[in-house]
Amino acid sequence: MFWFHILFIWVLLIYHEIMRKVVSVRLKEDVVKEIDLYCKKLNKDSRTEFIKEALDFFVQKKTEGNL
Repeated sequence: MFWFHILFIWVLLIYHEIMRKVVSVRLKEDVVKEIDLYCKKLNKDSRTEFIKEALDFFVQKKTEGNL
């Protein structure tokens, strides 16, 4: 759950900008390892791809009131 809070903050920073921006986030090692595991399970090419999709999912669920 911790990384969802980080991702939510990241969503706010990304989606409120017109142009794409690079956002640097420091994460605990165990969170990065968990992201890496999900990347392998879901056949994602990169952490960035996984995080972008996770953010889109989170925003959609939050908007729908399902989270």
